[in-house]
Amino acid sequence: MSDQQQYKWQSVPNDNIMVVHTRFKLPRVVFDFDLDRVESGALRMLLKTIRAVHGVEEVRSGYYEITVQKGEMFLWAEIVPAVDKAIQGFISNNQKVQP
Repeated sequence: MSDQQQYKWQSVPNDNIMVVHTRFKLPRVVFDFDLDRVESGALRMLLKTIRAVHGVEEVRSGYYEITVQKGEMFLWAEIVPAVDKAIQGFISNNQKVQP
């Protein structure tokens, strides 16, 4: 299964928020301090890497989605490639990703 089949982006009515739907299960993270409670080091690192992308204001995750909120002054064209790279790195480093 290719990386692009493992996840897809979705726009929502708020232009500063996009959702990444995944085929792999994620921990439920609502607040930044919840990241330290994530048991899987790989998943924790994925979410922290996305949070560290320049322009990303907030990251939340549900069981099969990641919600990314950007700062008002940033463009998705600046953020999406970096988030894609983080997700693709996670997938290629964790071949046991469950569809």
